[in-house]
Amino acid sequence: MATGFGISQFHLNCDQCEERCDFHCNICGLKLCDSCKDKHSVDQVTSHHKVTQFSDQEIFKFLNEKCQLHTDENLCKLCSNCETFVCKKCTVKPFHKDHLFLDMRELYECYSETRRSEISKIREHLIPTSNNIVRNVGEDVTNIKDMFKNIRRGLKSKADSLKTFVDDVVSGEIDKLGKIEKDIIENLNNEEDTLTDFISYLTNLRQTYESKLLNTDKNDIIVSQRENTTIKTIPIPETHTPDTYEYEPRRATIEEVSKLFGSVRLKANGAKRIVDIDDKLTLDTKQKIPDKTKIKPEMVLRRFCFEHLGLHFADFGTLH
Repeated sequence: MATGFGISQFHLNCDQCEERCDFHCNICGLKLCDSCKDKHSVDQVTSHHKVTQFSDQEIFKFLNEKCQLHTDENLCKLCSNCETFVCKKCTVKPFHKDHLFLDMRELYECYSETRRSEISKIREHLIPTSNNIVRNVGEDVTNIKDMFKNIRRGLKSKADSLKTFVDDVVSGEIDKLGKIEKDIIENLNNEEDTLTDFISYLTNLRQTYESKLLNTDKNDIIVSQRENTTIKTIPIPETHTPDTYEYEPRRATIEEVSKLFGSVRLKANGAKRIVDIDDKLTLDTKQKIPDKTKIKPEMVLRRFCFEHLGLHFADFGTLH
């Protein structure tokens, strides 16, 4: 019976976890995946072992296994109907009658060509494109810093401008208050001077009449009384109480001050970076970035290999 080494097993499996493997231990001969290789390197028993990566020749050597049915024969063909690798003797067995067989070496060359093509895409396109994106991101970081620096500078400039306006307003109001104060005080001083002069006038008038009263003959005083003579004076000067003023502060809110400053608004939404990648790699479905990229010949590779050999994958089921 032919071995069940199918096309989906065209890559090598790890001897410890059955995952795809790219490494082998030169001491104990184990085939290892990326994770098991790390464990193998830190284990106390195997830490001194030398683990190396498979070359294409080494992979092909492992694929050149013995047939389980005919142990003296190497696996050399792929039965496309059974999807198993078989030896030459298996191809003539009844259970493989009318089946289509593909040369294992040609399949491997097809796989290697695909793998080299994908590696070339990574090296010549994906890595340079990613490096360009990294540079663009770095430039964006610089531009963003400059942008916000300019915004902060604009806010501070606006604040300085508003402070200047406030100083100008306060200075103008103080000057206005000074003029009003000066006018009021001048008016009060004038009224005070007028009253002082009036008091001096009254004092002199009083002294004059007192002197007359002392020095005038009594008969003359009686005569003057008969004549109903009175002292004539000017009226008391008119005065006014001054106007009074008070400062009525207006409470400014943060919202009102913010309106004076303006606002920081979104100018344009960031867009997805456009990366010109037409071809897609056939990657291991279990691969997760930033782990190392692993290329695996799944159904896409199978179809590619068959079409590369001039066959149609859909026709295999009808070949019996």
